[in-house]
Amino acid sequence: MKKEDLINQTLINKSGESLTIVSIEGNDLEDLIIKTDNKKMYKLLMACQNGFLHFENDDLNLILQKHVEEKKEEEERIQRKKEEAIQQLAAQKRLEQERLENAITSFRDEFAFLSNFHNCSVTYSGYTYQNNEAAFQAQKDLSRSAEFTELNPAMAKRLGRKVKLRSDWEKVKVGIMEEIVRCKFTQNPDLKEKLLATGERLLIEGNTWNDTYWGVCKGKGQNHLGKILMKVREELRR
Repeated sequence: MKKEDLINQTLINKSGESLTIVSIEGNDLEDLIIKTDNKKMYKLLMACQNGFLHFENDDLNLILQKHVEEKKEEEERIQRKKEEAIQQLAAQKRLEQERLENAITSFRDEFAFLSNFHNCSVTYSGYTYQNNEAAFQAQKDLSRSAEFTELNPAMAKRLGRKVKLRSDWEKVKVGIMEEIVRCKFTQNPDLKEKLLATGERLLIEGNTWNDTYWGVCKGKGQNHLGKILMKVREELRR
């Protein structure tokens, strides 16, 4: 229905009074404000929905009724979508809560194999190290990589703090860690099976030494190591 088609049409209000449309403001049918010959103003669709007025022309009444019904159906559809979205969000929150409750939050004891301090042979970039920590720390200064090959994790970490840090370290360190973790679990079949045995459990390197970059401390942290482990685990399933 075009609003121009409503000009000069006769409306009948709730009291049975006839009103002739003389002008219309607005574009959408539900937003049309009409002015009648006795200077009364109406919001057309709202008034028709509430039974305040109807057209003398039955065809226009049918068109309006159809529009009212379509509008109601659209509102119901939108409401259903909102309710579905709320339900989906609630379901996602429940799943996330369940996953958090079932998470592995400490890389010690039976899950010590997830830690970079776990002793296992790892060959990376031409050198073989005794653990992932040594392999990782060795990449900070490639001219001294050989010095890390026989070091235990604690010694490797201490030496890693003393070497001259390569200029691109902050840009490449996460990628290097991912490559070394991948080497650890592809080169050691027993560790691969242990990692796969964690299933879909969330892996979080919980710690007490304030590492909020690779792990999580006091509920805060980016957990980059945990994310890398889960990524490698997913790769190994294929």
